[in-house]
Order: sequence, then structure tokens, then C-alpha cells
Amino acid sequence: MTQKIVSYGLDRNMRSILDDSVDVYEHCPKPLHEAPQSILDQTDIAVTLVFSDINPDVCTRVNCDGIISLGAGVDHINIEACSERDITVCNTPHYGSRTVAEHTFALLLSFERHLNAIENKELGFDRSRYLSQQLSGKTFGAVGTGGIGKAAVRIAQGFNMETIGYDVDKSQSLVDDEAFTYVSKHDVFSKSDYVGLYVPAVPGTEKTVDKKAVQGMRDDAILINTARAAVIEHQAVYNALENNDLRGALLDVVDEDYEERFFNHDKSMVTPHHAFYTEQALQNMVEQAKEAIQSLRQGDQPRTTLN
Repeated sequence: MTQKIVSYGLDRNMRSILDDSVDVYEHCPKPLHEAPQSILDQTDIAVTLVFSDINPDVCTRVNCDGIISLGAGVDHINIEACSERDITVCNTPHYGSRTVAEHTFALLLSFERHLNAIENKELGFDRSRYLSQQLSGKTFGAVGTGGIGKAAVRIAQGFNMETIGYDVDKSQSLVDDEAFTYVSKHDVFSKSDYVGLYVPAVPGTEKTVDKKAVQGMRDDAILINTARAAVIEHQAVYNALENNDLRGALLDVVDEDYEERFFNHDKSMVTPHHAFYTEQALQNMVEQAKEAIQSLRQGDQPRTTLN
């Protein structure tokens, strides 16, 4: 019998792209941990997002062959609990490094050129109110130089920016790049006009940007986070904005307790975990999910298996 594929918590665009690629049995609008038991009982392969909290309790309610999480992050999945239930866990890690990196500069250009204020006509249409900054000649620091961080560095170089970075695992292609320099964690924060965060949410990266890191930044610097909310200490960043110790915070991910404060702050820009959300990236995610589904149906281990 064909295994039943059920999606959990996908929006209409994701559902549409998934439907074009695989035969979905049902789309549940709720994330997996909030889904009714009647739907969980019919699920052989679950396709979900990072918004599903797949904890040990949820694992006891699920009796499926596999869980495929769209995206690279897996901090929402208790992989050990899934393994104990013989549930194969997969992600879709190589879907859109360039997409997420581009969002860094969409935020940065919008902020530096006051595009939101101009679009909303907050100060009228007098250009003398919108003196801007060019990116060329500024220093861009990447914290994390995996696929996304490396793509961000290449884009920054295209803007004629100086590029530096910090990572415990150095990229050989960047080591060999004469236009890029690896520096210490302290220096990437203290020497950069713009600091972009590209580290995964894994043990050891929580609050990578803590009070000490924020205090080490220049008061005219801008922080950009398109990684995970857990990698910054929100109160420290917010206090720096309030005290004019930081010129801006551009955040694609925010702890829900701080969303309203950052959303309403005139030195901050917030987007709704939107950095990955392009048609091309979603299609790449679904292609990887389709490959994993085919492997599970054939009794094989998917290429992106995590347990």
C-alpha cells in the first residue's frame, strides 16, 4: 500500500509547490505538535517546518516512517526521541544559500536608503530628509562562513566592501581568497560596519551575540540576523539600540517575547522569518523532500537522513 504523505503547518504557496511534486494525502493546517490524533494516525510520512515542535511527547503520538523538515535547521526536532521510535528524520539543507544571503542585503539597503520611510511617506517626499549611506568601502563581517555566510561574503564583495569573518570551521575557498580575512570573534564584532549572522542554532551557538559581543561593536554598526533567534541575546541588542550604542538591528528572526519591541523601534527592521521564502528556494526544498520520500517508500535511507 502506498504510504500516506501528510503536510503539517505549510502555507498555501508551500502546499501548492508540494502538490505539484508528490501525491499528498492531506494538508493539516496546524504544526505537527498541535495536530489532532486522527490525522497523526493516518500519517506515514510527515512533511513539516521548523514551527513544529517535535519533542518526546509528540514522538509517542506519532507512528510514522519518516519526518521531513523543510529547511536546514533541526533545532525543533528531538532526534534521539525519533530514533527511539524508529522514525527517520530528514531535512532539506541545500535549498537556498544565495536566497538567504540576498535577504541580508535587501534589509541592509532598505535600512541604509530609508526605503520603508520613503515608501510610507513618513517624512514627506523631500529627499533632504533621507540622507543615506553607500555600502562600498564599508566593512562587512560574517559570523559563520558556511554556505549562506560564504554567499553573503561574495555579495558584499560585489558591493566593493571589505570582507572579514569568524568561524571555528574555516572555509578553504575563503582562506584562499585574498579579498577576505578570517579574524577573531572579538575583531569581527569590533571592526565591522555591518555584522551578518549565519550560524545554526545548535549547542554552543546560543547567544553568540551576547552582551559582551554587543558592547564590543561600534556605536555606528548594524547587526543583521537571518539565522535563528536563539543566537542573539535580545535584551542586550535592544538595550544597545535604546542607548545609541548600536545604529541598527535588522532581524529576520526574533524571539516572540521581543517581537513587538523590535518591530516598533525606529532603529530596527523586522521581517517574518522571510529570508528563505522565494519561489526558487521552496522548489529546491520540495525537490529534496521528494527525493527523501522516494527513498523512504523504497525502504532506503534518504541522503539527508539525520539519525
